[in-house]
Amino acid sequence: MKFKNFSQFARRYSRYIWSIGLSILGFLISSFSYFKENHFFGYPYVGESFVGAFLFLIFFFFGSAMVKAIGTWFTNVMRRLVMGALYEFWRDQSKKLIEAIKRESPRNVQEPLKMHIPASPIVLDTSSIIDGRIIGVIKSGFLDGMIVVPQNVVDELQYMADKSNNMKRQKGRRGLDLLKEIKDAAGRKKFVVVNIKSKPEDVDKSLINYCKKNHARIATVDFNLNKAAQVNGVVVLNINNLANEVKTNILPGEILTVTPIQEGKEPRQTLAYLEDGTMIVVKDSAEYIGKEKKVVVEKILQTSAGRMIFATIMQSS
Repeated sequence: MKFKNFSQFARRYSRYIWSIGLSILGFLISSFSYFKENHFFGYPYVGESFVGAFLFLIFFFFGSAMVKAIGTWFTNVMRRLVMGALYEFWRDQSKKLIEAIKRESPRNVQEPLKMHIPASPIVLDTSSIIDGRIIGVIKSGFLDGMIVVPQNVVDELQYMADKSNNMKRQKGRRGLDLLKEIKDAAGRKKFVVVNIKSKPEDVDKSLINYCKKNHARIATVDFNLNKAAQVNGVVVLNINNLANEVKTNILPGEILTVTPIQEGKEPRQTLAYLEDGTMIVVKDSAEYIGKEKKVVVEKILQTSAGRMIFATIMQSS
């Protein structure tokens, strides 16, 4: 208890103690060094008292600031000295290590370093999964990034699969089946389902925000999502554009053999399809539905939603 009281006393009155001690020290030093033989105004101990009082006032009012400043200066000086010594030490050690590596394996040092830069993740939306063509692209090895499927996309497919509407129910079930194929095609290490919190009406917005935050690309065949992602600076992998780029180049004037299968929107107009799914609109061909005919390509309309070919029946010579 006595020791505790003494500690409290020392902390409370330390400024007085140090000020008095410094003033006494100044009194003694000034007395022996100068004022012992040169009395101030001819009176002994006046000069010494003045020096002691001056030192007392200086340390009493500015002592803590002076101590902190001196401590900070000393700390910075020591830090620079220590850091400089450490820097020189590690620089010497690094040089020795590099020289040792060069001696042991000069070929590896001289050859350029080959780095593998991982591809950015690829986020799939509902439309790209239901479309299904992404599976072939993954199997072909053209997509080497991590395949990311948001949980709200899976929930949307499940919701569609449970709908009473037959068409939506079939799309939802097809999407869930294709999702399993996508997982198998990508492999366990390159397929992940992530949880992105969003409202049902904000699914597209949440996908775009996730891609921006994680520097990911988005695969979609949805026209509106495609445009919104591009506006927000997200790289879009449009399966339709990819399919159009790898299709056989067909030019106006070429002759194709097709089979009209149904009527078109205009009178006597029919629709036929190539093996790759490209739709051909054939004029004045209603009587040829179900019959194989040769057609002449008139023009080609290329859009982000796909490619359409307009043709007419080839007249026999």
